[in-house]
Amino acid sequence: MYQPLVGDGSIVARAVGVQGNGFPYPALMIRESLSGSATDAVVAELPNQSYFFDRTTTGGSVTYQNGSFTPYPNWMKLTRIGNVFTAYVSPDGVNWTQTGTAATVAMASNVYIGMAACEPYGYLDTVTFDNVSVGSAATPAPVITGLSATTGGVGTQVQVAGANFGAVQMGVCSY
Repeated sequence: MYQPLVGDGSIVARAVGVQGNGFPYPALMIRESLSGSATDAVVAELPNQSYFFDRTTTGGSVTYQNGSFTPYPNWMKLTRIGNVFTAYVSPDGVNWTQTGTAATVAMASNVYIGMAACEPYGYLDTVTFDNVSVGSAATPAPVITGLSATTGGVGTQVQVAGANFGAVQMGVCSY
């Protein structure tokens, strides 16, 4: 799954797990085109190792960098600032470890950003993601900076503080 991205941006997602007969692995990517040989940057999580891949020229070879081990469920993040791409993994979505070193990949301003289920042997496998967030300079991702309460009974009001939630909504919801 992908969407267009203009300029700088990032994608964050939690890989919940994989199922199948092959060797499926979850990945987040930013690529210049939808061609299989496009310039790209990819953070991927295999069951025992995270990786950061990049292809600096269309049709060129791929560079692989190893990262840390993070068992499922795990978080991945890929950022683009100009032509510099950086990959991260996290066990909790809060404490991030950079995977490899940042890569410089010259790409047009208009690119594609998204997630993939990579399977090198052609099997039909499943990768499950949740908590997906895409942010850019034009539409930054929401950020929660605080909660007035983390637990409470039915009817307890909770104030969520943060930024980039979109248009202000007025009203009360209770369940």
